[in-house]
Amino acid sequence: MGIVKRLLSSIRVDRIGVSVIAILTLFLLLRNTGPYPTIMGDEWHYSAFSRLINLRSSPDPDYLYLALFRVATRCGDGYLQCARLVNIAWLLVGAGFLYLFARQFLSKVPAMLIAIIAIASPFNAYTVYFMPESMYFAGFWALAWFLIRHYRDGVSYYSIGAGLLLAALSLVKPHALFLLPGFVVFIAYQGYATNAERFLTKAAITGGSFVITALAAKLAGGYLLAGRAGLTLLGRRYTSMAADSDHTHRLIQTLMSSATVLWHHSIALAVLFGTPFCILLGRLFSRSRWTRGSHSAMLSLEILALAAIAPLLAVTAGFTVIAVGSGPYESLVRLHMRYYDFTFPFLFIIAASACSCAVSVKTQGFSKTITAILIAAMALYALFELKGLFIPSLADAPELFVLTYKQFSFLALGACSLLSLLVWTFNERKAAKLFIGVFTPLFLLTSLISVSNELRQRHRVDDYDAAGLIARQLLSDDDRERLLVAGPSAPSLLRTLFYVDAPSASYLELNSGDTFKVSAVPPDRKWLLVIGRHDALESAAEVSDAGRYALVNLDNVDFSSAPSAQTIERIDGVSTPEPSGTWSIGSQVSIVFHRPLPAKFTVRLTAAAFGPNVAKPFTASAGPQTKSFRLSATPTTVSLSFENNGSRTLSIAVPEPISAKALGLGADERPVGIRLIKLQIVPEKID
Repeated sequence: MGIVKRLLSSIRVDRIGVSVIAILTLFLLLRNTGPYPTIMGDEWHYSAFSRLINLRSSPDPDYLYLALFRVATRCGDGYLQCARLVNIAWLLVGAGFLYLFARQFLSKVPAMLIAIIAIASPFNAYTVYFMPESMYFAGFWALAWFLIRHYRDGVSYYSIGAGLLLAALSLVKPHALFLLPGFVVFIAYQGYATNAERFLTKAAITGGSFVITALAAKLAGGYLLAGRAGLTLLGRRYTSMAADSDHTHRLIQTLMSSATVLWHHSIALAVLFGTPFCILLGRLFSRSRWTRGSHSAMLSLEILALAAIAPLLAVTAGFTVIAVGSGPYESLVRLHMRYYDFTFPFLFIIAASACSCAVSVKTQGFSKTITAILIAAMALYALFELKGLFIPSLADAPELFVLTYKQFSFLALGACSLLSLLVWTFNERKAAKLFIGVFTPLFLLTSLISVSNELRQRHRVDDYDAAGLIARQLLSDDDRERLLVAGPSAPSLLRTLFYVDAPSASYLELNSGDTFKVSAVPPDRKWLLVIGRHDALESAAEVSDAGRYALVNLDNVDFSSAPSAQTIERIDGVSTPEPSGTWSIGSQVSIVFHRPLPAKFTVRLTAAAFGPNVAKPFTASAGPQTKSFRLSATPTTVSLSFENNGSRTLSIAVPEPISAKALGLGADERPVGIRLIKLQIVPEKID
């Protein structure tokens, strides 16, 4: 009867746990349907290199993620929603490995609870983004489970298996390589804990094989996926950042600033996870647990947690400092918790383990008091100062975003955290129960509400969304490739490019209130999409929306081919197009556009003069104005400004038409004078 009762109880637990996970999955599916894109720098990068650009060109070596997420291409215009579905799948896979990992230390019910906490935590916000965080989460917990579960299965199997998993993880995000030192320490401890003879030799062989396998497999995988470009550890972007900070003076500054950033992360972690950290440190300070033969699975968990979290914290602090100046929004007030928040389930497992009397550890009074005072002081300081030390960001630190979402919840969660810290000084088990049973449910409830509310803000289309959507709808594939997007916010411009979905489209950030300047337009751009009010552009726009955006055809004419019938009505006084351009015939070239030229505009003409016309004055006319310019025998670009009265014609007078035959340069009898190569019309603001 006892066996039957246990079996029925187990089935009931499984059903309840799976039902809760199914409900959470349905919630995520519904919540993730509808929000417009949000994190544009990262999302544009991952979307472009996984779907539009050869991944060999990626500045970051996340080749495995980019290769796998090419599946989003099959979803057509629904590529973002497709990526979100795959992200949820990876989150569930990660929760599955997390459950298997937790089962090495906990019974079925708390292990299932840990998996549910992971799915319901603020980390699930990453499933909305076209980013590798969910896949990275799954890969990390698969590796952690392997490290704990298979140590006794032989040196070769263990070291090679773990190395291959870490290599795969580093091809999702290269940051995984920073886990190597900590994991080598963990492997060494495992050798010590098993009481194996000559454990140092065994640890050296296992750890060395693990490192060699990981690095070799990472480079081999990179080569298979990206060719020679894949033979890199960190990629061009991160290698360049590191190189810029290797000078002695800069290194000292980096270390000092990194210490400040590390302090900010530490106080944030103290108020979020003060109790689990106290339990972790208190157990590690217990001398009795380090006696040979007294090692337990829980000590392996605690060392693995510390081996993963500590180096990632240090690397995150250093990266934050190094990244300053690499982009307009990189600063020391950004807390990049996403580089290590996938490890937070360690802390929930440690707290859950302390809820059982069987694993409660007696910590020495002095070290326990010191630990409690330090972490409580840090948490208390965070309650008063944290909001002024960082910029709340769902993308950078979803846990902190949730914690500080509302003042009331911030104070309530902070007070609960401090209370559990206080209880820990007297009773570890009761403190753990307070953390798991009170703080965690409140935190998860706040998370589900605050993250959903924040994402709901992205259900509304703003100017950048609307501009990108209209450009995607109206422009052909070729035209989108030659589009320039301009506006006052670089991240938002990247969001517009996300909709445009053309790898060669570019953007130009304007200072707020600036008038658009024609000199800033690259000569190869055919279309301009400008966000904000620019009256001169709106009057000449193909599409505009009351100061929100304007889509302007820059009237580029490429004279190496027949002119676009949508732009040019006819061109008089020219020969047929040639690969090098179109030659004038006679003394005047007339270009007649379908639409009137703007009231004020600039002509950007690329051309070359022939024979005696070199360095002689050509004249260009539009409406009542005439401008003079000179050309050399090689292609030259000139800019001419005009004010127009509604004319549709741009004329160019040739000073001395002459044939190649007349100059003794061949049999060509055409009277030529100018070789037209490219022409661009850009509207200007009327003073």
